[in-house]
Amino acid sequence: MDEFKTVITSEEKSVGKSFYIAAIVLIVATFGFIFSSIQSASGGAAFGGFLSFIFALTFYVIGSFQNKKYKQLGETPLTLIPSYCSTGSKTNGSILIKRKQFNRVKELSLICWKARDSSGDGTSCWDIVWETTIIPNIEFSKSRTMLNFEFTIPEGTTPTHERFLSTNKYHWEIGFEFVEKMDALKRTWKIPVKTQ
Repeated sequence: MDEFKTVITSEEKSVGKSFYIAAIVLIVATFGFIFSSIQSASGGAAFGGFLSFIFALTFYVIGSFQNKKYKQLGETPLTLIPSYCSTGSKTNGSILIKRKQFNRVKELSLICWKARDSSGDGTSCWDIVWETTIIPNIEFSKSRTMLNFEFTIPEGTTPTHERFLSTNKYHWEIGFEFVEKMDALKRTWKIPVKTQ
């Protein structure tokens, strides 16, 4: 990889796969419950197997739906130059969309999220602590569209901080959203932000 640039895949690329993996885990659990109910003739194990199968089916359907939504727009890699964002310095970005004359995206969002403990039990929810919009320059070439843009993350804002056990997590993301064929399509990319 070029040390002066980085290519980032969108967060939505893995959403459908995550549901598929959960479905597979639950199918394995279903077989475990079935085996247990055969061994012990237990109605409770059979009921557990039934519930596990229903959840596996639900996760599979959700995964299929998310995968279908992702494929409507396809891969949309984000390239950053330089390879990470420094607060107070200009960063250039480009998003490749493999569609001809695609002009549905008029603006991008740049957001800093902070995790907080929502209930005192370790469950986190995310709040927006800083945000702005970016107007991209749209370039068409053959069967592709490129969204080119530049942005500066202001000095004094918090850099990326996502340590696993930390309660003070921050992450930055670039994203856009539009509606097509009655579906709200969204793309987001987590971007690395450091202080100078």
